[in-house]
Amino acid sequence: MAEAEWVRHGSGVFVAASGLRLRPRDMARFGQMMLDDGRFDGRQIVPADYARSSLEPQIETGGSLTPRYGYQWWIGDLPLAIGNGGERIAVDRGQRLVIVVTAGNYDSPVQGAAPARVIEAVRAAVTRG
Repeated sequence: MAEAEWVRHGSGVFVAASGLRLRPRDMARFGQMMLDDGRFDGRQIVPADYARSSLEPQIETGGSLTPRYGYQWWIGDLPLAIGNGGERIAVDRGQRLVIVVTAGNYDSPVQGAAPARVIEAVRAAVTRG
């Protein structure tokens, strides 16, 4: 990734749960790496077993839109990496598709509505071919 910003705690440690800012193309690269079982540009970046397992349900959350959770991925109809404001990386393994949505609807209870519509529209368009 050519450019990234990650918020640090006052102690200097990266805040692992939030504050990572990436360009959309780098978000897509990350999603593609996960879709390709942890491989990117011919190199194994993340162990294949871990990459596959992260996109699979590991626990039930009880949520209506994302009822399960993998390793850092919310699992509903698709595995999603979810950022505050509406940022999404969706991995559709069936269609071998990565969809990235950026937004700025921070701290809103409806921040996921527009990204969900975009993701579904892209999937439908790809399906229609």
